[in-house]
This record gives sequence, C-alpha cells and structure tokens, in this order.
Amino acid sequence: NTFLTQVEVEEGSLLNSIGENAFKDCLNLTTVGSRLRTLSNLTNIGAGAFDGTAWLNSASQDVTFGNETAGYIFYKKVTPLDGTWNLPDNVKSIVEGALEGMTGSGKITGITLPKAPLVSPAELSDMLSDPLITSLTVYGDTPISDMTGGVLENIKSVEIIALAEADSIADGFIKGWSNVSAVTIPSTVKRIGAGAFDGTAWLEARISQATTGYVLASAPSILIRYVGSSASVTLPGYFKGIAADAFAGNGNITAVDLSGTKVTEIPGGAFKNCTSLTEVRLPAGIVSIGAGAFDNTAEGFAVAFTATDPSSLTVASGVFDSVSEIRVPAEATEKYRELLPENLDKIVGV
Repeated sequence: NTFLTQVEVEEGSLLNSIGENAFKDCLNLTTVGSRLRTLSNLTNIGAGAFDGTAWLNSASQDVTFGNETAGYIFYKKVTPLDGTWNLPDNVKSIVEGALEGMTGSGKITGITLPKAPLVSPAELSDMLSDPLITSLTVYGDTPISDMTGGVLENIKSVEIIALAEADSIADGFIKGWSNVSAVTIPSTVKRIGAGAFDGTAWLEARISQATTGYVLASAPSILIRYVGSSASVTLPGYFKGIAADAFAGNGNITAVDLSGTKVTEIPGGAFKNCTSLTEVRLPAGIVSIGAGAFDNTAEGFAVAFTATDPSSLTVASGVFDSVSEIRVPAEATEKYRELLPENLDKIVGV
C-alpha cells in the first residue's frame, strides 16, 4: 500500500497481534504512533511486519514495541555493534529476523542472556541458531538447553557470568553441546553440578591433557573429573572444591584424601558407585555433605573427619547409611556423637 503514511491505535485498544508482513513494503509509511509502540496487550508481531517501510528504514535506534511494565517485543536491531550484544532482561519476545544483517565479522558474534530470560525457548533458539553467532555469555545456575530448547551446534564458546553470592553451575549445564571448545568459569564458582560439561569438546580436551589425572576448572580450582590411574588419591592443597561427579562411578579408586585441601562441601552423590572405595578423608574446613555422597561404596567403607570442632557441619539425612565407620579426632568424639546421634554405633575416636 503506497498510500498509507501512518499507523496508530485508539486509546485503550485491545490489539494483541500484528501478523506477518502486515505493513511490509508500505513505502510511504513514515509514522507508527506512540500508542501502538507502547501498547501493553501486544504480545506478537509477525516476521516482516514493518519491513520495507520508510519508518523502519529511517530508524536510528533499535526498534521495540511495548513498555517497561508489560515488557518489550524486540522487532529489529538497528544500532551497529562489534562483539557481544546484551539481550535486555525486559524483552519478552524477539521477532524472527530481528538480527538480520547485524551478525558476523565486525558485527554481533555473541549474545549475553539475562539471568531469567522472558523470551520463549523457541524464539531464543531461532535467534541463537544464526551460524554467525558463535559465543554465549550466561549465568551458570540453569542448563542452557532449558532456555533454548536444545543444543545449538553453532555455539563454540561459553562464558559464565559471576554472581556476587556463592556461585553454582547447574547439573547438565552444557551437557551435549559438543562444539563448545572454550569455557570461561569465574573464580567465584564454588559448586559444579553433575555432568555440567559432559560431551563438550572443552571437557574432552581437558581430559586428554590431564597428565596428573586431575581435570580442573582452573580459575576456581575445582576438580571436575579424576581420570588418573592411581587407586589411592591425595588431592593437592590448592583445590577448593570437587564437582558433583568428580569421582562418582570410578570403580578403581580405593582411598581419597582431601584433608590438605580447601574443600568445604561434599556434593550429593560425589562418591556414589565407587565400588572399590574404602576410605575418604575430609579436610578440617568441611561444612556440608550432600545426600547419597557415599552410596554404594566398598564393604567396610569409612569416612575420616579431621575437624576438632564440627559445630558448623551439616549432613544430609541418611548420608552415612552406606558407611561402616565414622572416624573422628579422639578429643572431639563427644562433639561428633552429639552432632550425629543416629550414627553413634559408627563413630570411632582415633
């Protein structure tokens, strides 16, 4: 329609959708009214709805519809950018083709996602599947596949955003993202969930390079996986944590000594199905032990505590069900008996 010059809605309009190509190639459309631009009930705009209009062609800022309270529909990226684009946390929908012509060398090559994206997995996947987008910057507490609806083969690099509080990386965080070869983990991370990096090129490379047997996240010094051949393992003092499945399922190890490390938490299932494991020696700074940490270990399995003051220790219910002996410093025997009244018959002062 070459006669249409402006589009607006009446006050209180109930319009909630604009179809695909609705105003496409309306060459003389120069004005889209402010009431339409800020309409609260507008939830959908189809691809190409305003493409080819004079209004869109003259835009100097990114084009959105909606408002701060209701959230925004992101229609078109207009402002040039070289590097990573931060998806605003108040964007509730991204129109197909919103980044068309804005990605690639010298343009957008990466996306930073907000902590809790309002955009649907389908729309995120559509935007992030652009082969010219190769990196993601995200928070680590939610598996990326939950946000995108699946693995994106074009993503090669993932950077995890640091939080002010104690950080965790979720179980299965980028599990199966086979083309991810670079991962940046902030030093604030204290916990890495089970299978967080399984199946990635990054983890496979670290495993192949682990000449000491320790696969670690270097910045926070967390053991991601033990792949060594030694049955008796003594972790060096620089380790601050162990991932939820760092040892789980390892049928070769017989003893693990963490007493010289800075590890403070034993994740749930940490030593589960270590069928030859007879002893784990814990550091003095241990403050929590998760559910099932020692399930299905060897007959006669023992946990050795080194802390003389266990008052800060919390343990999951039933965590010592598979443990035959709880070894504690002799001078602290009564303190452990008070702390672990359900396991009095297993506590031994040494």
